[in-house]
Amino acid sequence: MDAETLSFLVGLGASEEEAKAALAHTQGNPHAAADLLLGMTETQRADLVARMRTHGATSRTSPAEEEPCKMVLCVRQDLMMGVGENVCPVCSCCGDAMRSDS
Repeated sequence: MDAETLSFLVGLGASEEEAKAALAHTQGNPHAAADLLLGMTETQRADLVARMRTHGATSRTSPAEEEPCKMVLCVRQDLMMGVGENVCPVCSCCGDAMRSDS
């Protein structure tokens, strides 16, 4: 965790502690940490900091991830595939997305 990255995140409006917690949560990825922080309310940021204090960087669940969400699927119809031919790849992609998030 370098000073330049912390300075960048603090410049976005996060406290240094929030920036460190976001970096720990995103395994040091500054862009993911910025996205995480920008998508959180102040209460959610405080919860993330508290969670990192309690559980350390091993905690992968952020307050934003606990909120309900929707998955939107777009399926190209110009490929002239039948419904059955579309279902398998779509379901496979959904499963991959869910597994990569956990």
